[in-house]
Amino acid sequence: MAGASATIPSSFFGSSGTSAGGLGVATNQQEKQGGIIFVHNLDPSVNYSEFNKTLREHLIKNGFSENTQVTMYSGWKSFKAKWKGMPTANLIIQNFYAAGAPLDDGVLGFAKLGSNTALVYGKGSILGKQHNPSMIDLINIATHEIGHGILSFDHSETGSMRAVYGSGRGRKDLIDFDSEQQETIKTSIWGQ
Repeated sequence: MAGASATIPSSFFGSSGTSAGGLGVATNQQEKQGGIIFVHNLDPSVNYSEFNKTLREHLIKNGFSENTQVTMYSGWKSFKAKWKGMPTANLIIQNFYAAGAPLDDGVLGFAKLGSNTALVYGKGSILGKQHNPSMIDLINIATHEIGHGILSFDHSETGSMRAVYGSGRGRKDLIDFDSEQQETIKTSIWGQ
């Protein structure tokens, strides 16, 4: 039927919707749902329940939508999010043994600008030195790499996007994005 829109049963996706949303096309209602950051667990030493909860709270504090989810990767969850038109991204946490040694011991993560993927190095050995990041270190590194991979932020002199995190290792506090970056986040598809 031309111009008809099929209704998707609420039991299928958890809420009623129409095919108008489609894959990757969000309606105004769907944009308010927030996005999902899928965490891929390749470092068994991390307490992912605590990590996901703390990272989510930190991102919301920095301008992400209150509906943002940080959850372990699931093919089904990924399919549902894409069907609903929600923004999604991947955060991979792996130890140095799985990753291979980065070029120098200052590399604690990696993300190509705008790639929707961020990599954080967890516990392991690099160039003969042990790297054993605290939960705060992991959250700070993840926030920095999410800035690159999801938000396309380059390095800056302030906040979470400082080019050198080495001086921040062992911190007892979380590092926020600077106020300009927070405003950018709020107006993005990930924002409030």
